Amino acid sequence: MQTKHLKIVFIAWIRKARARRTANIASALAAKDYYVEYLRGTSFILLPVRYLVQSIKTLAILHREKPDVIFAQNPPIVAPLIAHLYSKINRALIIIDSHTGAFTDFGWLIRLHKYLSRRALMTIVTNKDLQELVHSWGANAFVLEDRLPELLSVKLTNKYNRFSICVINTFSDDEPIEEIFKAAKNIPDCDFYVTGRISRANPKIIKNKPTNVLLTDFLSEPAYIDLLNKVDAIMVLTKRDLTMVCGAYESIAVEKPLITSDWPVLRNYFSQGTLYVDNTPASIVKAVQEVKLRKAELRNEIAALKKKLVPLWNQKFAELVNYMRSSCQSSTFNHR
Repeated sequence: MQTKHLKIVFIAWIRKARARRTANIASALAAKDYYVEYLRGTSFILLPVRYLVQSIKTLAILHREKPDVIFAQNPPIVAPLIAHLYSKINRALIIIDSHTGAFTDFGWLIRLHKYLSRRALMTIVTNKDLQELVHSWGANAFVLEDRLPELLSVKLTNKYNRFSICVINTFSDDEPIEEIFKAAKNIPDCDFYVTGRISRANPKIIKNKPTNVLLTDFLSEPAYIDLLNKVDAIMVLTKRDLTMVCGAYESIAVEKPLITSDWPVLRNYFSQGTLYVDNTPASIVKAVQEVKLRKAELRNEIAALKKKLVPLWNQKFAELVNYMRSSCQSSTFNHR
């Protein structure tokens, strides 16, 4: 998509939330992509200092780049706030890329989110439910799911000898990892490759993992892509509604059957080649057994879904770009 007449800058303050989403959208726009994070892993007490340093660095980037459009990732809401303050002095359009976690905050954080959304050109969200919520604030919202990444191996990857599943996981609170371990114990002829930094895991849960669960720990990008291409299916689960899990997009990218949580937003978008579970061990066991029986059929469905979603995303993206262009050219947009 050509946006040569617009200078666009992406600002992200959290690496995990950034993931592939921001990088892929920035690449599609040929925009500069900045990741700003200092004092990572420090105590909560130092958070004001950390945010102050990141605010100064962000303002320095924006002052140097002088963008027409600023994409600011949320959370944390402070990043869009700094972009808004910059735009008060320098004419720039603000687009807030709000992930699901941004809508779970309450109190002054959600009030600030509402305030900034009303003053931004738009808030990008990942599903219609969140779009309707932003609209209820009197703000503009645009649904743009993640762009499918390029993850297919360039060379033929040898498969594992046994039926295997990659569990895309980060050991976050919203992931039912204990339930997955319990399910794996009842499927001894299937290997579960669980990603994520082991240092973030609950030691008590890890201690009870069955022998057919293999923890990969942190993987480099090539090793991670190789794993996705080697396994027979991919599992990515969440206990949190309205969450468009990034791993589901990766499952489609490598054309592998997907097992995910039974939430409406996931059912609506990942509508083929996918099995849905209620996050209980029994439901997970049933889904794995079904994948083993229907692997070829489900893989064909996932490949068909991929062919459908790629042009759909391109169409939505073109709408986003056209709206940005017309807004930049319009003298009626109010930079408040």
